[in-house]
Amino acid sequence: MASQNRLYPRAARPCRSDRVSYLWRTVLWLSDDGSFNAWPTRGAVALTALKQGLVKGGDSTMARSNDSGRDQQASVAYLAFVIRYVRGWLILNRPRLFHGRKPVWFVNLGMPAAVYETKITARYRSVGVAARKLALTDESISIESSGRLLADSDVVEAGLSSEAAEECGVAVIPEAAAQMTGFSMSSRRASGLYLLVDIGALTLDVCMFRLNQYEQGESRYAFMNTEVRPFGVESFYWFKNEGKTTSEFIKQCDVCLRSVVWDTKMHRDPGSDVWNSVVPVFLAGGGAANRLHRKRVEALGPWLRHFTGNDGIRLIEMPFPRSLDLPEPTDDIQRMTVAWGLSYPSEAIGAITPEKEIEDIPPPMVVDGSDWFISKDQV
Repeated sequence: MASQNRLYPRAARPCRSDRVSYLWRTVLWLSDDGSFNAWPTRGAVALTALKQGLVKGGDSTMARSNDSGRDQQASVAYLAFVIRYVRGWLILNRPRLFHGRKPVWFVNLGMPAAVYETKITARYRSVGVAARKLALTDESISIESSGRLLADSDVVEAGLSSEAAEECGVAVIPEAAAQMTGFSMSSRRASGLYLLVDIGALTLDVCMFRLNQYEQGESRYAFMNTEVRPFGVESFYWFKNEGKTTSEFIKQCDVCLRSVVWDTKMHRDPGSDVWNSVVPVFLAGGGAANRLHRKRVEALGPWLRHFTGNDGIRLIEMPFPRSLDLPEPTDDIQRMTVAWGLSYPSEAIGAITPEKEIEDIPPPMVVDGSDWFISKDQV
């Protein structure tokens, strides 16, 4: 117990999701004096849905109760706390990593593939660079400090350019590519079309992508179709509180899943052999074990067999990395695949082609063959 307390301070335990050491909630507490805290304090207001606010441009608890500009400040503060915690943990528990070395701190941020390389990506870059700058100082984490850094010229420039962001020690990567890193680097990897379903606390992130292997083992990800919707595990309870039924929630999940698959089949990659065989599916995210969502993914099998005549789906387990350094043992690697993938240097994850750069494949041309018939008069 003593070692566990050293790894995870008592004050930080409310941040855990499902009391799992490696799953942390995206939550922050704001005090009346404008300071942020990474754990509950007397009189502080809990700020939730920070990621959703960042994606939608002002939809978190903080944005609704204040103004949308504060949403990015809260995201900067949350990431700054995470970076400080990771640095402190490593220095305290893995000191040998720093013997005779000067550490260079680089931050990889994962984002939904559905919004990759949009204006939201710039928002992620700015937040990441500002958070890294703040975390590497002794300054207090507050509305004032995070807001001031967001206005810093280097941060503004980093938001506009991936190269500038990487020079500042930050890269933004689609979570789907990060999740696939362990698989694409294993002996089980194979080129082809895959479906990945990431079940989060608040979002359902679905994408179909083509994985290709090029020279020197480099992975290439071409995102064919993507969708991110607010149908995660905790969203189900919000849905019910709004007077909706479980059947309605299930229907919305099915629409999200099936639309990505069907649009890929009809317009994005109709020639893939998965439509005649089986669709390989990766199930990931903190809610991957949730029974309701898992059953919706499994229901894709009968649906595909009915409408395509193929053999349905095949769930693929992510390989457990042998080199993974876990202070506390766990067999649930499926819920950690994003974190594991993001621990690689950004260039090692692979090259990424976003959905917007891939054109639809036009339907087969229908040719009128009525004049192909040869009559007896033409013989």
